[in-house]
Amino acid sequence: MGAIAAETVEDPKREKIIDAAEQLFIANGFAATSMEDVARAARASKRTIYARFRSKEDLFAAVMLSACRDIDAPALDMPQADASLEDALRAAGQATLFRVLQPRGLAVLQVAIGEKNTMPQIMKIYWENGPGYAEAYVRDAIGKFRKRRKSVSAKQAALRFMNMIFGPFLYGALFADTKLPSRKKMNEELDTTIAQFISWLSTD
Repeated sequence: MGAIAAETVEDPKREKIIDAAEQLFIANGFAATSMEDVARAARASKRTIYARFRSKEDLFAAVMLSACRDIDAPALDMPQADASLEDALRAAGQATLFRVLQPRGLAVLQVAIGEKNTMPQIMKIYWENGPGYAEAYVRDAIGKFRKRRKSVSAKQAALRFMNMIFGPFLYGALFADTKLPSRKKMNEELDTTIAQFISWLSTD
């Protein structure tokens, strides 16, 4: 499920290219960064880069995955058949918040936001390899929890949950230069949000 996948083969040259691309994307934006720029920064030929990444979009996706993989956050696997909805929501919430709400995750998100109007596919790549992966997980968990069709679809409900968990933190982190919350604070807010969401879902 979803687009996140771990890189299983160690390739120092590949990691050097990703590191160089990340620094350039953050400093200059996606559109203003060329593959030639990446090649110079990584001290690699364009042929070497294209042997590992089909396109600049493919390289951006690799940057996004690298940012997620290097953070100490819970893995997000398919919900177990006997998992409660509360446990599934907590797993999705922690896996998402712990990755996005840290300096590297926010920097990559700002790149995606900066290119949203001119290159919407970049935001799509970010969504599919980040929050969208957790949204699909939540959607699956809600589908197991609700035995009959409701007025709000599982997808709409999952998106509502994602908006709820980011609400207390994301605006301040992106625009108000607010100090990033501790994991304890994130977990406290997450518990409150889960209780509110399940209460709302149960009345739908």
